[in-house]
Amino acid sequence: MDEGFGELRADVRHIQSDATDIKADLRTTNTRLEDLRKEMNTNVQGARNELGKKLDDIAAEMVKGQKEAVSRIENVRVELTGKIDDIKDRVNDSQKELAGNIDSVKGSLQKELAEKIDSVKDSLSQAKVWALGLYISLAGALLLVIAHGFKWL
Repeated sequence: MDEGFGELRADVRHIQSDATDIKADLRTTNTRLEDLRKEMNTNVQGARNELGKKLDDIAAEMVKGQKEAVSRIENVRVELTGKIDDIKDRVNDSQKELAGNIDSVKGSLQKELAEKIDSVKDSLSQAKVWALGLYISLAGALLLVIAHGFKWL
């Protein structure tokens, strides 16, 4: 039985040494994992910092681009406003010129119409005189015919 216990003790010691080896390997592995974790944390932090810088650079470029776009838009707005004002001035000048032309044409047409109306009035008054003369001569001719018919002449 002592032999059986001896073997068991040897097996237990062997198991204890294996457990000690496993613990040592586990500590080594834990140390490696801890080092790896620290290295990964350092790498991740570096990547975060680098990405943060890149994002800041991109944001700065976007702000710069936005400012340039706003500046360009403002310049175009000012230019278009100036052109629109020029066109307004030209349209107003054209309207004034057209109004002046219309007034002059209106005045000349009124003058021509008044002259034509006056000439029609003159023609009518002359026609009245002629008609009156024709009526009188017709009446005289009729009286002459009547007088010859009754042998008064």
